[in-house]
Amino acid sequence: MGAIVVGAVVMVVYAAHHLKTDDVFQPEIVLPLVVIVGIVALLATLAIAAATFGLFNISDAKQALGLPAGSIQAVIALSLILIFAVVALYASGGTKNQQLTSTGLSRAQLKSIPPQQVIQVQRNKGKKGKKSSFTVVRTVEDQNAREINIQLLSTVSTLVIAVAGFYFGSKSVQEGVKAAKAPARDRTLSVASPVSPHHQPVGRELRGIKVHTVPGGSRVRWVVHGDAKGEVAQHEDGTYTYTPGQSKKAGESVGLHFSQVDDPKVADTLVVNFTKRLPEHEGKPAVKKRRKAKPRTQTA
Repeated sequence: MGAIVVGAVVMVVYAAHHLKTDDVFQPEIVLPLVVIVGIVALLATLAIAAATFGLFNISDAKQALGLPAGSIQAVIALSLILIFAVVALYASGGTKNQQLTSTGLSRAQLKSIPPQQVIQVQRNKGKKGKKSSFTVVRTVEDQNAREINIQLLSTVSTLVIAVAGFYFGSKSVQEGVKAAKAPARDRTLSVASPVSPHHQPVGRELRGIKVHTVPGGSRVRWVVHGDAKGEVAQHEDGTYTYTPGQSKKAGESVGLHFSQVDDPKVADTLVVNFTKRLPEHEGKPAVKKRRKAKPRTQTA
């Protein structure tokens, strides 16, 4: 890599020395040479970085040049930005003005020339009976070169914006996919009460369903499986009430599925098994009836 870098530098110096025009380095020649040297130096730096990563066993063989994922994309984006800066400097400083010499101009024609264009004015004495004329050296902007520079800047800037947008957009998509595939360790949801499976008499509402979520206050959605007409209502205290449909019979089961809105994978299901309807007096504590004490009679 050192030999490649040294060879590239020698080539650039040799080319620049033999491509002078009137002992002046032309920008249209120097600019490509600078870009070539920059690319060679960049590749040499990347190769050294890859060799260093391989030495410490932290390289990734599945990625380009063994560098971490996204390194090449970042290098391309930064390189285009630097190329845009170099081209902009070349376009702003490479536009040359043409020098024109006009002879035999009258005073009126001289006054019609913008003062900022006039470089030199020479008065020529006229012959007998004729008015004197003027020779004017003026500078005029090259419109063709100006339009070419504008088009060049527009093209390179569009390319830089497109590549930068693609790079940052692809990074966002990769982060989103990575976040979607990552396990939701910081989110949990569980039905705290009642314990599943729960036995519920037919025709009665199941009240006091408590759902515990982490983080607290997470939005919860619910679905009733096995009971198309069943409904679940949420109360202000955070508990839920399940009202079964009239078609449910003893021996059937229903699943109350609760999940977080932000991550539907974090969920829990409460299984409700229906049993026979209990009589009205069942389920109430038995009350022992006290026998009335018989009145005692006293005898004299």
